[in-house]
Amino acid sequence: MKIWVLIKKDISLCPQWIIAGIVLTLLAPVYFLYMSDLNELLLEPVFLISALFGCNIAISRICYIEDNYETQKLLNSMPISKYELVFSRYIEGLALIIILILLVIINENFILDGNLDFDNSLMFFSIGLMFEGLYLFFFYKWGANIAQYALVALMAILGMAYLIIEKLDISLGRTSITMEIDIIFAVAGLTTYIVSALMSCKCYKSI
Repeated sequence: MKIWVLIKKDISLCPQWIIAGIVLTLLAPVYFLYMSDLNELLLEPVFLISALFGCNIAISRICYIEDNYETQKLLNSMPISKYELVFSRYIEGLALIIILILLVIINENFILDGNLDFDNSLMFFSIGLMFEGLYLFFFYKWGANIAQYALVALMAILGMAYLIIEKLDISLGRTSITMEIDIIFAVAGLTTYIVSALMSCKCYKSI
């Protein structure tokens, strides 16, 4: 299948960047826990941010290579549709988020003796989907340079969501995140990702 050929191509071109994203996801929380004065209550946000930055390192390099004129010229000469090109990138993004979140769960629960439960894991996964969806849409709409601001846009959106939730008096404490909020985030993450993929197909322009 052509999509899998494209995915293999991306992995073969950027193995060191994918490994770098994985290493950052695993080691950043260790550093902040044992080599800084970070309050332990803030450790879970560090796990999330580490996974987002790890994802950003890998996916941004893959997109940067695709944004190259010669790469675009090569892709356009191949018998593949724009939908296959775009959807291959979204499948990669989904796989990357799943792998990094699983590593976060293993790292906190089995290596650092933490307690990352299902609710928080679902929240992390949902936020990861939002980030990937924003990044890839920005990339296909405006290019790799603008896509780097996706993480900033996500933080702004999450900040506004937090303020709205706070106004509604819904607790977001470390041990009191309700299942209803997790489901809302999961629906928002999946919706963002699906809508982003469809919009990216419309935005994609070949050379």
